[in-house]
Amino acid sequence: MAADQSGQVSKAATLPQTSKNHQSLLIATWGLAVLLLMLVWLPAK
Repeated sequence: MAADQSGQVSKAATLPQTSKNHQSLLIATWGLAVLLLMLVWLPAK
């Protein structure tokens, strides 16, 4: 954490919090699953 000249920890140095919804993680997981299925299924055809 960053400290100012008086040695106090600055509140502005805190990291932003992550979002509560996991929609982007869900979309990324589905995308990866579809990609892996395509890589496995298409060459076998």
